[in-house]
Amino acid sequence: MGEASNIGWSLPEKGTASDAHREDVETGPTAHVAPLFPLYLAGLPGLSPNPAFFRILSVSLSALATGLLWAALPLPFIWRFLLALAFVLLMVFVKPVVIGGDAAMYADDIANSLPHGWGETHALWNFAHLIWRPLGRLLAKYFLGVLAPHFGGNARMTIAFLLMLPNLVAALACGLVLQDMVWRFTESGPASFLTAFAFLCLNPLLHYARFGSPYIVGVTCTTVATYFAAVPRVRSWPAALLAGGFAGIAVLCWAPFLVSFPAILVSIWVLGRNEAAGMSRIRFAIFVCAAAGGITIAFYALAMGAAGIHGVSGLVAWIHESASDSQSSKLLRMVSGMVRSTYELGDDSVWLKWYIFRDPYTKVGIVDLVRVLLTKIALFYVALIGLAVLLWHSLFGRHLLLFIAIAMLPHMAVALSYESGSVERYVGFLPPLFLGFGYGMGSAEFTVRRRLIAGLLCCAHIPFNLASASDRNLGNVLKKDPARLQVLLSLAPGSRIFLVNSFDPLFRLGYGDPLNPLHKQRVGSVNAFPAFGRPASLWRSDFACSALSISDRGGEVWVTKRFLSAQPKRSWLWVEGDLPGLTWSAMHEYFSTIDKSVERGGTDGFFQVSTSGESRRRLLMDIESSGGTCDPGRWIVHDR
Repeated sequence: MGEASNIGWSLPEKGTASDAHREDVETGPTAHVAPLFPLYLAGLPGLSPNPAFFRILSVSLSALATGLLWAALPLPFIWRFLLALAFVLLMVFVKPVVIGGDAAMYADDIANSLPHGWGETHALWNFAHLIWRPLGRLLAKYFLGVLAPHFGGNARMTIAFLLMLPNLVAALACGLVLQDMVWRFTESGPASFLTAFAFLCLNPLLHYARFGSPYIVGVTCTTVATYFAAVPRVRSWPAALLAGGFAGIAVLCWAPFLVSFPAILVSIWVLGRNEAAGMSRIRFAIFVCAAAGGITIAFYALAMGAAGIHGVSGLVAWIHESASDSQSSKLLRMVSGMVRSTYELGDDSVWLKWYIFRDPYTKVGIVDLVRVLLTKIALFYVALIGLAVLLWHSLFGRHLLLFIAIAMLPHMAVALSYESGSVERYVGFLPPLFLGFGYGMGSAEFTVRRRLIAGLLCCAHIPFNLASASDRNLGNVLKKDPARLQVLLSLAPGSRIFLVNSFDPLFRLGYGDPLNPLHKQRVGSVNAFPAFGRPASLWRSDFACSALSISDRGGEVWVTKRFLSAQPKRSWLWVEGDLPGLTWSAMHEYFSTIDKSVERGGTDGFFQVSTSGESRRRLLMDIESSGGTCDPGRWIVHDR
C-alpha cells in the first residue's frame, strides 16, 4: 500500500519535543497510559518505580478486572482466573508487532471529522467498517479533552488509544468465551485453559489486541453470537436476540464478518445438544436472523442517510470505495496469509514471493525457501490435517468438522475474490478452529495419545510467536538504523519521504503504530510506492503529481537513495514482478536522472527532489503522460 502515513499527528503544540522523546522509540499502546490508570503501589515491597512497567501493568490489570466479571460462566473460577492472569502476562511482557490493520488511518479520519458534523465527513462512514469510526468519534467526544494532555496534546494518538481499549477487552472476552465453550463440550479444565491460551497467542490476537483495528472486536462478537446460538440449555428468544445482535454488530465492525453468519446458524444444529429445549431450532434460527438483519439494515440505512448516499448506484460506489486495494496472485498470497493467521511470519513471507516470481535480484531457491519458511508452513497445514483426521473418528467431532468447514470456506472465498494476503482475512474462522482443537485435546472420546497430539498441534505456534515478538517489535527495529529515523524527525510538517515499499520500518511507524511516542512530534510523513488504490503502472505521474502538490503547499519532497542502487538488496524486501507495471530498473533509471545535490542520512539516506525550473517541467510532463490528470489525494489522504 502506498497510502500516506504521518508520524506528526499533533494538535498545535506549545513547544518542541524534548530530546528524550526523540530517543524513545519503544512502541506499543501500553507504553503511554500510566497517567490514565494510576497505580499506587508504594505499599508493595520490592517494586521499584518503573513508569513503563506501571503503564503496561495498569491497562493489563484493567483487562484482568474485565475478565473476572464473567462470573456467570459455569467454568470453575480457577481456570478463568489463570487465563485472565496469562493474558495480563502476555500484554505486559510480549512486545506488540505491527502486522497491519490501518489503525492510523482510522484515527486520522476520526480526528479530521471532529470539527465537522456527523454527515459532513464522508470518510467517517466507511462501508466495510461502518461503526468503527463513528464509535471512535463518539469516544473522542466524551474523552478526548480529558485524555489528550496525557498524550502531549496529540488528538490522533489519543483516539488511537481509545480505539485500542475495546480490542484489549474484547481479546480477553473472546478467550474466556472460547474457554467456556471447550469446557462445556469436554468438562476438562486444563484443555479449556490451554486452548484459550493458545488462541490468545495467535498472531492477530496477540498483536491486534493492542492496536485500534476493529477485527478483534468483530471476531469476539461472532464468537459470542455462536455461544448464545449453540450453548444455552434452553433455546429462548432472549438468547436468539443476543446471538443475532452480536452477529449483526460483527458485520458493522467489518463487513466480511457477514460470511460468519452461516456458521453461527449451523451451530444451532451441529453444536447444540438438547433436542427439545425451549423453542424449535427453526424458530430459534428465525429469531437470530431477524435480530442480525434488523441491526445490520438499520445501521446501514442510518449511515447512508448521514453520508448522503442515495439509490443503488450510490450504494455500489460506496461499496467500491472500500474495495480499492484488491491484489493479484491471490492464491499465492493465501498460502502465507493463512499461515500468518496463526504464526507471526514477519517479513519471512516475502521469501515465498521471491521464489514464486523468480525474482532476478534475490535468486531464492527451494533450499532457501525450506530453510526460512517450511517449518511454520508445514506445522500449520499439518495441524489442520491432523485436526481433521482426529475429529473424524468421533460423531460430535464430525459435527465440529462441519462447523469449522462452514466457518472457513466462506472467509477463504472472500479472500480469494478480494485480497488474500492480510491476516485479518482469516480471523473469522479461528475460534471455530480452536474449538475443534480444544475438543480434540479434552474429550474423553479420544485416547490419551491422540489428546496429547491434539495439544501439541494446538500449541505449536506459541514458542515461535513469543520468541519472535521482541526482534520484530518496531521500536527495536528502528533503533538499528537511527540515521534514517533522524532524517524523518528533522523534517517539518507537510514534507514527505518516499520509500521503496510498505515494508520499510519508517512507513510502518506512521501507518501501523499510531501510539508510538514519536508521534508526539510534528514532523513529516512517509509514502510508499505505488500510490494507494492506483495502478502501479502510473507510478511516475502519481509521484510527480504528489511532489508538485507537496511543494506548492510549502513542503519538501525527499526520496530514498535506495533507488539509486542498480539492484535492490534483500533487506529492502523488494519483489520484482509482484506489482505488474512497477520494475526496479525503471524506478532506478527514473530517480538516477533527478537532481540529488541535497542529501541527508548518509549512504542509506535520502535526497531532496527539486520542484522548480527544469525539474518542475519534467514533473509536469510526467503528469501529462498519463492523460494530464492529477489527484494528489491518492497519496496525501488528508492535509495534516
